[in-house]
Amino acid sequence: METNKDLFKELDKAEKLFQDGSIKNAQKLVRSVLHESKKLKKVPNKLRHKLNFSLAQSRYFDDVSAFAANPKRNDLINELKTIAEKPNDKPKHQANLIHDIQSKWQHLDHTSKPASRDQWNEFNKLTNIAWEPCKDFFNELKQIKIENANKRKEIINNIDKSIEEIALMKSYIDSIIGTEKGNDLNENNIRYILANNLPTVKPADGLISRTYDTETKHFGIDVVNIEGTPIFAIADGQIVFSDFSDDFGHFIIIDHQNGYLSHYYHNQENFFKKGDTVKAGDVIAKLGNTGMSTGPHLHFEIWKDGNSIDPINFFEDFNLKSDKLSQ
Repeated sequence: METNKDLFKELDKAEKLFQDGSIKNAQKLVRSVLHESKKLKKVPNKLRHKLNFSLAQSRYFDDVSAFAANPKRNDLINELKTIAEKPNDKPKHQANLIHDIQSKWQHLDHTSKPASRDQWNEFNKLTNIAWEPCKDFFNELKQIKIENANKRKEIINNIDKSIEEIALMKSYIDSIIGTEKGNDLNENNIRYILANNLPTVKPADGLISRTYDTETKHFGIDVVNIEGTPIFAIADGQIVFSDFSDDFGHFIIIDHQNGYLSHYYHNQENFFKKGDTVKAGDVIAKLGNTGMSTGPHLHFEIWKDGNSIDPINFFEDFNLKSDKLSQ
């Protein structure tokens, strides 16, 4: 069995034969090397590249040899003249015929003497005439390309919109783990929010043991009551999270559309799963003491467009635990 080094030498001999015009012998040698290379367990890259180059040379001379019997330039001009005078009923088929003739003409440019000026002028004139009936076909292709470009643009715009929505959701998730600082909203902003998808149902009965405070990253209120107290959806929406974590215990997050989300933490039990739709007033969970909790309570948050909002702005009738104790 020949080694890689031997095969390299054989390909060098073949290249020399090609240069000397001994085409058949060179091609025979290249085929022999190809046959031997298939016996190797692994063909080195350098040998593969050199073999591919030699095979390309062999195919080139095959093409030249085959084309020797093909029509010459005047025959090609006559073919083109026939197409120009009697256009095909199918523009696409005519375009393929013209392209085939042009390919043969270009092949002659590489394998024989150049065309005369008269031949070139005649071929160019007939080519332009023959392409004319294909105009509608190319206009149709152009229109398809324009439509495809518009579709790609629409897809890109939708992707951009989706990225913005993902970025907004990231801010919500960041808020869950306490990495974003909430922003206070002035009275005008509150009026705007109230005019858009107003939360109308209190999340649970009870007393507030801890208020909203962005300085301490407490982005909601803590509502104290006995375990098992019903927790309500504050507005219509869809459950986007219904899960358990070591920090928040059983928790639910509802997307109320228009940028609104409400968060319910430390639940004893959740009644809905991710993807479920809920109506305002639906009992979605039971108040509990799960996760990092010092006693039975609901930690409740409202978010709008990535900003936390003091829930008291919506439910002013909540009483503070300290107020109740002082009575």
